[in-house]
Amino acid sequence: QAVTVALTFPNDTAGYALANSGLDCTAASYTSVVSGTTSASTSFTLDAGDGLKTVAACFIDGAGNAASAFDTIGLDTSDPVGVVAINEGATNTTSAAVTLGFSGSPDIIQVAIAQGATPTCATASYVPFTATRAFSLTGGDGTVSVGVCFRDASGRTSTASDSIVLDRTAPSITGFAINQNGSHTADTDVVLNIVAADVTSGVS
Repeated sequence: QAVTVALTFPNDTAGYALANSGLDCTAASYTSVVSGTTSASTSFTLDAGDGLKTVAACFIDGAGNAASAFDTIGLDTSDPVGVVAINEGATNTTSAAVTLGFSGSPDIIQVAIAQGATPTCATASYVPFTATRAFSLTGGDGTVSVGVCFRDASGRTSTASDSIVLDRTAPSITGFAINQNGSHTADTDVVLNIVAADVTSGVS
């Protein structure tokens, strides 16, 4: 992974050398700098693999005197992995007030939430990552989806979504009869004839 390294040094510096981790200034291969300059910027390739990286630098003057410095940076080349579940993965809800549950990789620090289409992660408004968050569904009854962007400390993002059926309307009962509307029975076991409908989540 290439990064840009900004260097500042005294005006008598003749050259600099860079390396991942440790660097022996007495044996380093130096890049010359223009005499009298006090800064330089160069591209540098970090060692492979995510994690904390150290870049070591050596500076040398015309007399051969050397000094060293170093800096660290976290390398993150992997998108975070996150999952969202509405009401712990329930299929239906009778209330627009739901609970979103979040889980995922430990590097996630923020989430952005939107009902309907998944938000555009680059421009979304983020809130701190927590295991759960209250959320209010809007609109009428039916299948509702919630999209989430997960963002890590390096700014990398990923998306996830979940859906649930919002049904705040009771079933419509159009028929109810015992033993087909019989007036008497000699048996405690009877047959109930029920006609009901629910266009949102069905009748169970």
